[in-house]
Amino acid sequence: MEAARRVMRLAGLLLVFLAATAGLACWMLRSKLGALFCDDPIVMRGLEALSWYVAPMLLLKSASGLYGQFLAVSGRGTLATLILLVVHWCIGLPATYLWAAHVGGGVVALMQAHTVAWLAATVAFGVCYLRSSTSAGPGGVPATTGDVHATGPATHPLVLPLLRGDGGPTVG
Repeated sequence: MEAARRVMRLAGLLLVFLAATAGLACWMLRSKLGALFCDDPIVMRGLEALSWYVAPMLLLKSASGLYGQFLAVSGRGTLATLILLVVHWCIGLPATYLWAAHVGGGVVALMQAHTVAWLAATVAFGVCYLRSSTSAGPGGVPATTGDVHATGPATHPLVLPLLRGDGGPTVG
């Protein structure tokens, strides 16, 4: 379990680095991004306004995916799916529409509300990750998971343990 936490920390640091790099690039090139698509000054101003939301959106979506995948591989895939369905799609998407309608529309308002929806989903995923990675009780990841066997075709089952009894990977 400690190895999984180390991988999660490393992946989280990588996500922050990549989001910061992409955000910095979008910020530095914000006045030139529109020229990649057309020479319309309205499109150029719109892309410049949206560039402020690229890094936070990348970070939130990536963190949600990271936490969601951890929940899925730790046997809580149904919870991860439920969080994404309810928090992001059932609440976040309608709230995004309502926010944009409230402020008079526009793609910037949509991006603002969509970023908040991903923030809510990331917080929900993060709370579930922290609860599952720090507890071994009901709903948590057990301290020892036993051997996990990969199944093969029904005519020739492949019985190779993917994890040792202590939760570590098998070698070779």
